[in-house]
Amino acid sequence: MSAPRTVIKVEKLVKSYPTGFWRRRVRVLDDISFTVGENEVVGFLGANGAGKTTT
Repeated sequence: MSAPRTVIKVEKLVKSYPTGFWRRRVRVLDDISFTVGENEVVGFLGANGAGKTTT
């Protein structure tokens, strides 16, 4: 059986937000990489208010 076809590929994703009075940036994701194959199901888990809807 062959491997599923990749439909989403993310490499070296970085995300940061400005915070506080001086707007210092806080890195919340650092060098994240992943793939999603055809027919795979992916979901986001997290606490209330964690930003799942805005992702």
